[in-house]
Amino acid sequence: MASPGTVVGGGTSALQFIQQLSASGAEPVWTTRRPPQWTARTFDTEWGLDVERSVSERTRQGLPPLSVSAATGIPLNDLYTPDIASGLLVSRGRLAGLTEHGAVIDGPGPDGSGSPTQGEADSLIDPVRVATLPGHRADRMPNGEDAGTDALWETPIDTVLWATGFRAHVPHLRGLGIRERAGGIRMADDGVTVVRMPGLFLAGYGASASTLGATRAGRRAAMAALGRKARRAKDAAA
Repeated sequence: MASPGTVVGGGTSALQFIQQLSASGAEPVWTTRRPPQWTARTFDTEWGLDVERSVSERTRQGLPPLSVSAATGIPLNDLYTPDIASGLLVSRGRLAGLTEHGAVIDGPGPDGSGSPTQGEADSLIDPVRVATLPGHRADRMPNGEDAGTDALWETPIDTVLWATGFRAHVPHLRGLGIRERAGGIRMADDGVTVVRMPGLFLAGYGASASTLGATRAGRRAAMAALGRKARRAKDAAA
């Protein structure tokens, strides 16, 4: 029997990789650092507006944006619920580390059959259908530290697929001193102007980190840059 592979990540990309791998005969094991962000809420226009408002509120406070799935949630719909019920789309817990031949997961318990809470999906799961992972109980973390829990399990794997999403990558702006103490970049109400440096505009940061949001943000940033240029030209001529 082939060793399973571990898919790491809590968003829809990870879920769809798991489904595709399983359909191809692989044995994927899902690991997430926190309970999956399942939600039964309908993904309609009002949901989209609420997501954008919540992300904008964080960036206006100078807090770092959350991951995509943490902000949007993952829909409990027919694309996923059958595979949740079958035990396929059940996170086995946090990936604690990798060993030479396996993955140490914090969640399967002392016999490899368990899983931590799945949030709003808990009621859909039949524990009998959640596969017992091959491997053995791990008493220590991969770095040698005492585990301090009986939930650690080391399972043999042959592949790790990192589906951990993306966040704003702005190290090239580090020298500008625009980050707040909370770790994020404080954005103005227009969603594109950096409060600490009004001549700097970010399209794709915070609420604009989406196809629709980035389109609107790009337009706002362009108009703001043109407006700033016009004001400077007017001041120079005065």
